[in-house]
Amino acid sequence: MILENNQAVQIEEISPVKRKLTFDVTWEDVRKEMDAVLREIGKEAKIKGFRKGKVPKSILELYYKDRIEEETISNLIKRYYFQAIKEYQINAVNWPEIEQNGIEREKNFVFTAYVETMPEVEPKGYQNLKVEKPLYEVTEEDIARRLEEYRQMFAVMEEVNEDRGVKEGDYVTIDFSGTIDGVKRSELGEENFFLKVGEGRFIPGFEKELIGMKRGEVKEVLITFPEDYYVKEIAGREAEFTVHLKSIKERKVPELNEDFIANFEKYKSIDDLKEEIRQSLVREYEEASERGLMEAIEEELLAANEFEVPPSFVEREYNYQAAERQRMMARYGVGPYEFKEQEEKFAVEYRRRAERSVRLAIILDRIAQREGISVEEDEIEKRIDELAAKAREQEAVKKYYREEEAARGALKERILVEKVLNFVKEKAEIREVKREMYGEVKGK
Repeated sequence: MILENNQAVQIEEISPVKRKLTFDVTWEDVRKEMDAVLREIGKEAKIKGFRKGKVPKSILELYYKDRIEEETISNLIKRYYFQAIKEYQINAVNWPEIEQNGIEREKNFVFTAYVETMPEVEPKGYQNLKVEKPLYEVTEEDIARRLEEYRQMFAVMEEVNEDRGVKEGDYVTIDFSGTIDGVKRSELGEENFFLKVGEGRFIPGFEKELIGMKRGEVKEVLITFPEDYYVKEIAGREAEFTVHLKSIKERKVPELNEDFIANFEKYKSIDDLKEEIRQSLVREYEEASERGLMEAIEEELLAANEFEVPPSFVEREYNYQAAERQRMMARYGVGPYEFKEQEEKFAVEYRRRAERSVRLAIILDRIAQREGISVEEDEIEKRIDELAAKAREQEAVKKYYREEEAARGALKERILVEKVLNFVKEKAEIREVKREMYGEVKGK
C-alpha cells in the first residue's frame, strides 16, 4: 500500500482487534526531516563562540546528534502513522507500540506500529428477545430477617465484667509493639488499637493468639509474616510482639419488645414496624425484579454477540473496577493486604467481569447507532436535576455535572445505556417467573 505522500505501508491483521503497520520511509524524506529539525534547534541553540542562530550545521550535528535523531524519529512516526490510520480508516483505540532500530545514513527508515482497533460489530439478536423476569413475593421469613437486621443495628457494646478470656467475636482494645531480630520497629506498634477478634483483618495469625487472654494480661506473641505480605521489607520474616490486653467488649442485641419500638418515633407497635418493613421490601423486590430482567436481557445480548474486545479496554475497565472495589472495601475497614489477597483470589472472575462490561458496552453502542438512539442535552439536564434533588449539596451536584466534562460524559453514557436497554425490553417477549428472594424457583 502507498500513502498519499508515496511512502510505503504494509498493514497486517494480527487479530480482529489488532493491526500491524510496517512503514518504509525513504532516506530522502528522512534527510528532509532531519534538516527541518536541525533548523529549529539552530534557532535557539547556545554554543560558546557562536551567536544565537548562527551556529554552523556541522557544529549543531556534533552537539545535538542524539536530539536530532530522537526528534526526527518521533516526527516521522507521528506523521506517517496518523496519516495511515486516517487514510485506511483504521479505528485505533490506543497509542501504538513502536518497534524501530534508529536512523542509518543513506538508508530508508523502517518502523512497525502495533495498534489495537475497535472490533467491527453488527449487533444481532436484540429484536424479540425471549427472557424471564423474576417476581419476588415478600414472606414472613423476609420480614423476620429484616427485623433481625434492625436489632443488630441497635446493638450496643458492653464491657465484659465476668472473669473470662477473649473469645471469637469479642471486641478488644490492645497496646502492642513488635520487634524483628531484636530491633523495635515503629510500624509494628500502636496504642489503644480496637479490633474484632476472628474477622481476620489483622496480621495473619495475630488474632488467634489473643483468644483466651484476660483483661490486663501481657503476652509475648511470635508471628511470621506471609511471604506475599504487602510490605516487602518484612514479608516472610518473624516478628515478636508484646501485647497488652486493656479491655474486652461484646455486642448486646436488644430484645424485640415495646422498649425496642421506643427507638422509632413513627411506630406505635411491632405490627406497625412490620407493616412498614413489608412495604419497603415490596419496593425493593420490585426494583430487584427489574434488575433481574435487565440482567437477563444483557446475558442474551452477550450470548448472541461473540467477538474479541481490545485488551487495553479490558485492562482499563479492570483497573477502574478494582479501584472501586478498594474504595468500597476501605469503607468497611479492609486494609491493603486483605484487598490484595482478595484481588489475587478472584482475579480470573474480576477480569471476566471487566471483559463482559466492555463487550456489553460495545454491543449497546452499536444498537444505538443502528436504531438512531441518542441522548439530548435536555435529557442530561433533567437527570442532573433529579440527582441534585436527592443530594444534600444540590448546587454542588449540579455544578459538578455541568462543569466537569468527564462526569457529564459518563452521565450521558449511562442515560444512553438505559435507553438502549429499554428499547430492547419493549420489543422483548417477557415471561414472568415467581421466585423466592433467598431461594430457588417457586413456581410459574
